[in-house]
Amino acid sequence: MGALFALFAFALPIPTFANSRAQSISIGSDAAADLPQSADNERAFWASFGDPELPHLIDLAMAQNPSLQIMRSRLIEAKSNLKSIRAALQPSVDLATSANLTQGIAGLVPGGARTASGSLQISYELDVSGSNHARAGAAAARISSSASDLQSVRLTTGSEIARNFILLSSLRSEGTFLQRELQSALKIETIVAARRAEGESLALDDGLLAQQKAAIEADLISLAQEEAQLLSALAVLTGQEPRSFNCETQQLQSLRALAIDVEQPLELVSQRPDVKAAEYRLSAERLDAASLRRSLLPNVVVSANGVGATLTSGLGGLFTAGASVIASIFDGGARKARIGAGNARADAALANHRSVLLVSLQEVAVSLAMLDGSRRRLRIWENAVNDSNMATASAEQMYLEGAVTITSLIEARRLELVTLRAATSARRDILLASVDVFRAMGGVPRMSPSDQLSPSDFNQPATNLY
Repeated sequence: MGALFALFAFALPIPTFANSRAQSISIGSDAAADLPQSADNERAFWASFGDPELPHLIDLAMAQNPSLQIMRSRLIEAKSNLKSIRAALQPSVDLATSANLTQGIAGLVPGGARTASGSLQISYELDVSGSNHARAGAAAARISSSASDLQSVRLTTGSEIARNFILLSSLRSEGTFLQRELQSALKIETIVAARRAEGESLALDDGLLAQQKAAIEADLISLAQEEAQLLSALAVLTGQEPRSFNCETQQLQSLRALAIDVEQPLELVSQRPDVKAAEYRLSAERLDAASLRRSLLPNVVVSANGVGATLTSGLGGLFTAGASVIASIFDGGARKARIGAGNARADAALANHRSVLLVSLQEVAVSLAMLDGSRRRLRIWENAVNDSNMATASAEQMYLEGAVTITSLIEARRLELVTLRAATSARRDILLASVDVFRAMGGVPRMSPSDQLSPSDFNQPATNLY
C-alpha cells in the first residue's frame, strides 16, 4: 500500500498555469463560494456522532475562534490587494487647481491682479509587456489561496474540537467505571472489617485492599487533571476563557461510531484545502516571477494634459497629448536580482506543494490503518469484557463463601479493569480515527454500505462494556 501512495503522489499533475490569469481569477471566486456548502456538510458530519453538544461547540468555534478570524481578515486583505492592482490597469485622471492674488504696493506697483488656473491630466499605461496583468493574476490566485487556507483552518479547528470532545467523553466514561470499582472496593472493605473483627481476616487482606483503593483514587485524580486540560483546550478552540468554560458530554458508549470505508478514493486528496492552497500559492509565485521578467521590457504610457487659466487680460488654455516609451537601461542589476528571487520563491512553492501532497497521503494512510486496526481490536476486547465480567462475579461470590482469598478477587478485579480500559481505548480510537480520516480527506469521507458492517462494532453502542 505504501508503494501505491508514493506512486499516486508523483502521478498527480502539477498545474502548468498556461492561462494563469484567467484561471486564477476564476478560482479566486469559486473557492470562497464553496465555503457555505462545505460548512453545511461538515456540520452534518459532526452531528452524525450523535451528541448535539459537539456540533454546538464547533459552531461556536466557527464564529469565535481567533485563528479563523485571522484567516478571514487575510482573505479580505487579499481581495483588497486585487482591487488595488486592478485599479492600476485603468486610466488615471488627475485634476489640479490653483488661485492667486497679487496686490500692488503703493508707490511701486499700482493695483493688483487675480489669476486662477486648472489642469486635467489623463494617463494610461498600455502594459504591452503584460507585467501588470500577471500581477493581477497572482493577486487573484492569492485570494484562492487565502480562501483555501480559511477552509483548511475550519477543518483543522473542527477536527481538534472533535478529538478533544471524544477524549473528554472517554475520560468521563473511565471515571464512571472507576467510581463503580471504588464502590465495590468499599463494599469488600466492609466485609474484610467484619471478618477481621471475628479474627477471620489477615493484615495482608487489609494491605491488598488498601493498595487497590489507592490505585483507583490516584487514577481518578489523574483523570480529573486530564479533563481540566481538555476543557481548557476546548475553551481556547471555541474562543472562550478556560476558567469559566464547561461542557456536557455523553458517555463514550453513546457516541455513534461511523461506518467509514477503509478504502477511500485517493484522488480526492488533491482537493484538500491545504493542498489547493499550496497549488494556488504556486500559481501566484509563478505569475509574480513572470511579472518581474516582463517588467524588463519597454512599456508605453499614453497621456493627455489640458490647462486652463483666467488672467486679468482674459482666458487662456493649452492642450497636449502624446505617448512615451519607458525602458530601464541601467539599474545596477536590481531587477535581475528581483527576478532571481522570484524564481526561487516559485521553486520553493513547487517543493512545498509536493510536500503538502505527500504529507496528505501519509495522513490518509495512517488514519485509515488506525481505523481498521481499532475496529479489529474492539472485536477482540468486547469478547474479553464479557469473560472478565463473569470471572469477577464468580471470584466475588467465591470470596464471600470463603472459597478463595482476597488476592484472587483483587486480581480478578484488576484484570476486569484492564479489559474495560482496553475496550474503551479501542472504541475511543475508532472515533478518533474517524475524525482523522475526515481531516486527512479534507472533508466528509466515503461511507461503507451498512450491510458490510457489524452493528455491534460500528453502528450501535457496545452497552456490555459498562
